[in-house]
Amino acid sequence: MKEGWLYDAIMEVLEPELMSQSIETLDGTYRSESAEAHTERMARYDRAFATFDDVLTSLGADMIEKTRAQGRGKKAAVRKQEEKERGASLTKLEQDLDSSLS
Repeated sequence: MKEGWLYDAIMEVLEPELMSQSIETLDGTYRSESAEAHTERMARYDRAFATFDDVLTSLGADMIEKTRAQGRGKKAAVRKQEEKERGASLTKLEQDLDSSLS
């Protein structure tokens, strides 16, 4: 995966100007902006970064819990399959034992 893909995916929704490739163009884009506009833009960026942190924290916790649940489900499936295989082996052993005694 491309480095920074998650950052860019989140920032594309929050503030596209802060995506990796856009940051390099900000100086040219805002070369003649007023001090007031610059202050407003920086406040907007600060809000975007704060929201980014919140999204990332939430996403991380949610992904961890979903992954844990998937792991528990897979573990249960493995145990169920093992019991099924063990049961089939026991049945075959019983059949073989019955056949040899007959």
